[in-house]
Amino acid sequence: MAKAYDYILEQAVYRNDIIKNIGEFHTPTEIANVMVNLIINKDNINVYDPICGSGNLLVTATEHHNVHIYGKENNLDYYNILKTRLLLNEIDSSNIIYGNDDTAEKVKADIIISNPPFADRTWKDNAMLKNTFFNYNSLQFVVGDYIYVLNMLDELNENGKMAVILPHGVLFRENEKRIRERLISGNFIESIIGLPENLFYGTRIPVIIMIISKNRKEENVLFIDASQDYESDRRN
Repeated sequence: MAKAYDYILEQAVYRNDIIKNIGEFHTPTEIANVMVNLIINKDNINVYDPICGSGNLLVTATEHHNVHIYGKENNLDYYNILKTRLLLNEIDSSNIIYGNDDTAEKVKADIIISNPPFADRTWKDNAMLKNTFFNYNSLQFVVGDYIYVLNMLDELNENGKMAVILPHGVLFRENEKRIRERLISGNFIESIIGLPENLFYGTRIPVIIMIISKNRKEENVLFIDASQDYESDRRN
């Protein structure tokens, strides 16, 4: 039943039947596998996704390792799909929260994997980001990409690591220059991996995976251009 449900979900997403913002709702399994393999290398750790969507990142994490998953989803339709999927896959969903209330009990994450909304202009309506915006209000946020990143950074434990999917533009936007400088001067960015365009359902834009670590010793940033390293399958 779990495999059938996952198959139907993939088909519905592919046909664009269920949601407009497909790219944020459902991370392709191939990309989820890459992200999990990049940053999870042991069991019995806390893995968190603050914007769960269909839960592909968290489900993939449990397939590779015995981990404790945590997450939030503030769209009730997505949340119901996610909870059903976890139930059918016999994955504990007790720590998946509906809503984005920033007052909920927090667990410092060992690992964060996430695919937040691309260039989100409605981020100010997200209660989860309220404290983050207050803490970094000296910086300029036109769209939500980096405020999601900073929010996740605050949720990591002192030796935590995260992998987040972002639109390619976060590397170049002039109004986000000071935010990039803050991340570099804090020695948080471990790697930037450029992916091909047309990987995500519903959008052709190229994206990156940004790997961020706390308590880094190495100061260099590794840039990887993986934009040609793919095999085409159907439209993607």
